[in-house]
Amino acid sequence: MARRTRKRLYRKHAQKVHKTIKSWLRKGNPNVRHYDCLFNAELAALKGKLDSAEGWYQSAIVCATRQGRVHESAMACERYGDFLLHQRNDGEEAQHKFDDAIRRYGEWGAQKKADMLRQQHQVLLETPAEVLVNRQRLSHISRLGFRGDFTLTGAKPNSDLKTT
Repeated sequence: MARRTRKRLYRKHAQKVHKTIKSWLRKGNPNVRHYDCLFNAELAALKGKLDSAEGWYQSAIVCATRQGRVHESAMACERYGDFLLHQRNDGEEAQHKFDDAIRRYGEWGAQKKADMLRQQHQVLLETPAEVLVNRQRLSHISRLGFRGDFTLTGAKPNSDLKTT
């Protein structure tokens, strides 16, 4: 949220939580290492250190996965996808991370969360085959000499073209 709004309030709170997590790590708690990596990634992204942020996001995913924390690795994939989409402007790589997050949320049993993420990033997650089919339909309509406005609704395969 701090990256999106640039509000100091969110940053201060995150720093306080991160300080607590670091103290747990110093005391030997291995169960929070992925959180430390994720906080480091978010902080690096906030400071504009994009290469460093990528490394931290990847570490967070690996740490959570190795500990068997599927839901937390899903969250790290989701945050990494958001970073790639908005900070790096890399929609293709973001798509892969969102796919990973959706799959992991599904594995964990959080189907509503997976559906929500799928709906939020529907355009990114549309497969190239679906894009190709839609383009072929549009091409076919124009070859038939159709003149007018039309929209694709994505409802049913044979009835998704509406004329106005």
